[in-house]
Amino acid sequence: MTKILKSNPYKLFMLLVLGFFVLLYAGYQFNSFVIDAAAGASVPPHADAIVVLTGGKGRVNEGLRMLRAGVADTLILSGVHEDAGMDAIFANGVDPYLRESIILEKSSKNTYENAVQTRRLVIEKGFKSIVLLTSWYHLTRAELIFRTVLPKDVVIFACAVARPEPEETYIFNFKVMAVLASEFLKYWWYAATV
Repeated sequence: MTKILKSNPYKLFMLLVLGFFVLLYAGYQFNSFVIDAAAGASVPPHADAIVVLTGGKGRVNEGLRMLRAGVADTLILSGVHEDAGMDAIFANGVDPYLRESIILEKSSKNTYENAVQTRRLVIEKGFKSIVLLTSWYHLTRAELIFRTVLPKDVVIFACAVARPEPEETYIFNFKVMAVLASEFLKYWWYAATV
């Protein structure tokens, strides 16, 4: 096959074009899948803990809002910078009675490590259900990783901070497509290695 491709640049070009369109179509389908998953995510009436994957806009504040609303008794902020304290994270402050309900997990640096550290906390605290809170574009991959890392008896309610805005779902929004392309590749890379 290598000999045929070297001798016929047209076939190589057509193969590359076909590969590009297959990848574009797969990415478009993944985009639709991610958007549908974020739209269908719902918050349970009550869980043992809310796990916020830090690093995205609005995630921490939404986690605190859910804790105040009684969605769970514990809030885990996973992936907090090692020098950050509660007052630096919550600019508007935290009610004193809630401080003991918030765990700052500072050792994880990526989504897989978030899941590993959450597993440690879930086992240590005896949690049986969590709300996994992240951005809509990150939700599908994060849920896959958490479902493979956490104990099988732990119920995971995947929840997006906010549903995507209509302009974020257009295939020609290149900024969003770059983020989704990255998530697409990371998702399939992880799925292929587990």
